[in-house]
Amino acid sequence: MNEQMLQLIAIILGSNWLGSFLMELYKSKTKKKTPTQIIIRALARRDLLKSADDYMDKGYIPSDEYDDFVKEYKAYTDLKGNGKVEKVVTEVLKLPMN
Repeated sequence: MNEQMLQLIAIILGSNWLGSFLMELYKSKTKKKTPTQIIIRALARRDLLKSADDYMDKGYIPSDEYDDFVKEYKAYTDLKGNGKVEKVVTEVLKLPMN
């Protein structure tokens, strides 16, 4: 690498905003989940799958439960939930509301 390229890399890495961004990205990827976060995610997963099963059996999602179901799913995904729930929720959200 030539000297100008090294200077450019040093300037970019030395800038506050990029350094802060990279540090936060690193922290978010390496941060361990607390036991509380783990159990909350597990409970949300269980509840979402149970609710989804009930709605699929009914063939519809009650309109008064729709918003809470979506909010719980959003919270679950914020906790880095897995793809199985995503597939099930996608199918449930295709159901008519009643």
